[in-house]
Amino acid sequence: MSSSVGSIYTYPGSYRAIRCLAVAAYNDLKVDTPAFEFGSTNKTPEYLAKFPSGKVPIFESADKSLKLSQTAAISWYLASLNDSTGLLGKSPADAALIQQWVMFAETDIFFPVSQPAYMNLGFMQPIKPASDAAFPALERALNALESVLKSRTFLVGERITLADISVASILRVAFTYVVDSAMRAKFPHT
Repeated sequence: MSSSVGSIYTYPGSYRAIRCLAVAAYNDLKVDTPAFEFGSTNKTPEYLAKFPSGKVPIFESADKSLKLSQTAAISWYLASLNDSTGLLGKSPADAALIQQWVMFAETDIFFPVSQPAYMNLGFMQPIKPASDAAFPALERALNALESVLKSRTFLVGERITLADISVASILRVAFTYVVDSAMRAKFPHT
């Protein structure tokens, strides 16, 4: 592992940063994670001067020339820094399919998972209708994923890609905070 490619500003255990850190580890990239306290660090004048959105995670390149927010963008950038691992596939078609699965994870899985997960984590007040409405959409997404994973190990090609890491990172949230064992049993390949 060489010198750091940059810093990821995030709080310990952030479900969003886990994907970025997994990509960095898979690509054998050193990434710094400065001390960070959510709700405090990201509201300081220094942080907001560098990152006006106040969001986390944020990536800043070692030379300070690149600042990225959004997990998908940070992960894609880190995946692009080591072609030998194939995280972005072998062809433009692979890259397009990988992007399709990254967006599927962000929209089809995370959208229905987010409200029930936030309620279970105490980030928002429980709203039963909103929580109940999420499950049919989540089940549709998991059915689509299950139909693909019944016949293959990886979402794109014959090895792990950013598609697999992205979907897995959001499934981790779903299976930890939202999906119960009965629902989980319906998707043995997912």
